[in-house]
Amino acid sequence: MFRNQSYNSLKAFLLAVVLLLGVGKAEAAMYTVHNIAGFDADFYSIQDAINGASAGDTIYLHGSPLNFGAAAIDKPLCIFASGFFLNANDTTLVKKYAATVTTLDFNVGSSGTVVYGLTVAKDVDIKVDDIKLMRCHIFSGEQVLVDIKNNVSNILVAQCIIHLQSNTSSSSYRCISLTGNNNLIQIVNNLIIRGNSDNGSYDYAIYSPSNSFARITNNVIVGSWETHSGYINNNIHASGDFSGQYNSLFSNISHSTWFGTNQGNLANVSMSSVFLQGLSGQTYDMGGYWELAGASVAIGAGQGGSDCGVFSGNLSWKRSGLAPIPAIFDASIPSSGSATSGMDIILNIKSHR
Repeated sequence: MFRNQSYNSLKAFLLAVVLLLGVGKAEAAMYTVHNIAGFDADFYSIQDAINGASAGDTIYLHGSPLNFGAAAIDKPLCIFASGFFLNANDTTLVKKYAATVTTLDFNVGSSGTVVYGLTVAKDVDIKVDDIKLMRCHIFSGEQVLVDIKNNVSNILVAQCIIHLQSNTSSSSYRCISLTGNNNLIQIVNNLIIRGNSDNGSYDYAIYSPSNSFARITNNVIVGSWETHSGYINNNIHASGDFSGQYNSLFSNISHSTWFGTNQGNLANVSMSSVFLQGLSGQTYDMGGYWELAGASVAIGAGQGGSDCGVFSGNLSWKRSGLAPIPAIFDASIPSSGSATSGMDIILNIKSHR
């Protein structure tokens, strides 16, 4: 319970908890962003916040029904947003709005940036090394949704929904594309969906050329993909083709025979028996459509006896993409108070690490 807490003191409280959780530095500043006039925030534009911040600072985007526009990052920052599909899961946020940008560009100078819980309504361009894109919802009919540019390395894409909403058969349309000479690319615990149905077979959900290296682990992949010299394990390939050479393939599940049956791989698995709700022609359900059924063959089928799919592994799926900072999921706020007795405000707060 907080009594007579001002905006600045509440912000200081949240920053202190963020620091305790280990996602900030003691000398860094924290800024809040909201794009609705009259809301008490440090900035009303995401780009103004980025321009005004210093290297190592933290930016928190409040959820809003309005789009924040384009975001181009040119310094190392930590950006927290509000997550996605907030109405579909319990204990998310009191205000159930995503924080949405049109485009997200990691430009020169932005190495070291980490982004959590952001909704991107067009595409992401990664032009520098050392970027973490986590718990984000990226969706559109654009040609490439997550474009990892030439010679870029050490990228983590984890716990995201990446949905290319187009049924075009052109192989130039890609959910995640490595341009070339990419190393230490980790694609982990994502829902990667190419097309507008669960049984699509469109190119490409993932494209990694022969001169790049990617580790692809614990994803659910809908659509065709091509990877060369990759380390590929614990994935569930629900539909589409797979091609590539010199891959290390361990404990993957496929609807067809793409991975064979050696090294723990399972072939010709009916996807309707893998997931809790079964495939039913929709793209995904906001509240856990890809959970494993009680008798799913994916349970214990991963390396070391772990499960295949997004709900297992070190970066297991987090519902609604909630960032690993305190989230107010319930609030009791009186309509009035007084200068003498103050106002009792009860907040229920949960961390989503």
